[in-house]
Amino acid sequence: MASLLLALLLSAHPTPDEASALAAKKDWPGLFLAFSQADAGGYGDAERTAIGARLRQGCQGLRGEDDVLAMNISELAFAFHPTAEAAICMANSAVASGQVGLVLPTLREAMRSLKGNGALALAVGKALIADHERKEAVAVLSDVPRSHPAYGEARQLASKLSRELSAEEDDLLDAQRREAQAAAGSTGSVPAVGQRGAGGRAGPQAATEPANTSRSYATEGGMRARTHKAFVIRYFGSGRDFSQRAEYEGRVTAALDAAAVHTRGVLGFAREQPLDVVLYTREEFALHMGARAARSIAGLYSMDAIRINDAAKLTRQTHATLTHEYVHAVVDEVAGNRSRAVPIWFNEGLAEYVEWKFLGSDLPPFGARTAMRGAAAAGRLPKLADLARGALIATDDPQMAYSVSGLAVRRLMQVGGGRGIRKLIEDVAGGKTFEGAMKSRFGMSVEELDAKVATDAASR
Repeated sequence: MASLLLALLLSAHPTPDEASALAAKKDWPGLFLAFSQADAGGYGDAERTAIGARLRQGCQGLRGEDDVLAMNISELAFAFHPTAEAAICMANSAVASGQVGLVLPTLREAMRSLKGNGALALAVGKALIADHERKEAVAVLSDVPRSHPAYGEARQLASKLSRELSAEEDDLLDAQRREAQAAAGSTGSVPAVGQRGAGGRAGPQAATEPANTSRSYATEGGMRARTHKAFVIRYFGSGRDFSQRAEYEGRVTAALDAAAVHTRGVLGFAREQPLDVVLYTREEFALHMGARAARSIAGLYSMDAIRINDAAKLTRQTHATLTHEYVHAVVDEVAGNRSRAVPIWFNEGLAEYVEWKFLGSDLPPFGARTAMRGAAAAGRLPKLADLARGALIATDDPQMAYSVSGLAVRRLMQVGGGRGIRKLIEDVAGGKTFEGAMKSRFGMSVEELDAKVATDAASR
């Protein structure tokens, strides 16, 4: 059996019969490894259908035993033969493994191409709920046809979510009214939430404020600001009042604390000075950053602050964005606010790598890995030198640029760890060339790192 698997791994084009042989042995890891290297486009329709069936069988066989591998093998099954069964197994295993965010793009593709499938809509709706994408979940659950057996359950879930969203909207409108009333009768200063009253008793809101939220609340330069032990939360006073939503702000600061703890765990260092975090509505983000940015990015680190788009939606993806942008803030601090001295690919790659780790892997998402294998085989992977100065989002293939950058940093982490990464940043901020500092700290040139990235990309 080992020799069969080795032969398959060395083969660029394993056959449906070989897939059946591995499935008969229930060697699901071997089946995944063999076909994860294969190009689905290189097979005929009948071959893709047969291979997809064996891969779907693998997902079912792995459910409850190894849901992470089940999720990955079902995504591979969908690439070979995009069926509702593959997507449903993908959704269920992603929920079970807590990694829905990794396969959401594929699940959305499944919904577009297989619209009207009630069982799929129910499974994807539940996955979206697990990932805190409630508005999208309502829309997806509404796609379950009335005639489908899942209609009753889907309608019940959609109604519950709609009530929750409506209640939150009412709370927000009420908070806005209270803010307007307070502003009309105020001189500009606003008392701290939960401040101490006479006799040392806490004020009426103190019991509802989580212990890890802000310590002060004030108006500065037209923005509301609340100070947490490691972060200063800022937002515009008009149209939204997060100060009246202590539970929400507690979740924001908890997410930020988690980003800091995670980053320190991966790199061995994190931010030491308090960091500004600005929460925008989508409309505010569009006004300040541009309409295109508001449509395409969840947040960014700019001018010594993390700026989060559409901050009322604290989803798992927002958590991942917080972590990614938090790493940029860490790099900026380590560099003495001279993070522009390091190449863009290094800065973005480090943030990308830490974000991958947050999402449960140290590799790009499955779709990106597949694209990288093809680019590596064709010699079309972007070079790090070409990703050194321009914004990666502006490249011809941003996902490829971010993935290459992340794999480059992954290689550096394997060689020098977080300590080497920190020393490299300090060296460059201190005036050394990046090429010279990397050669000194990691024993390789940028061109040599390119070659290692190409090897890694080809084997993913």
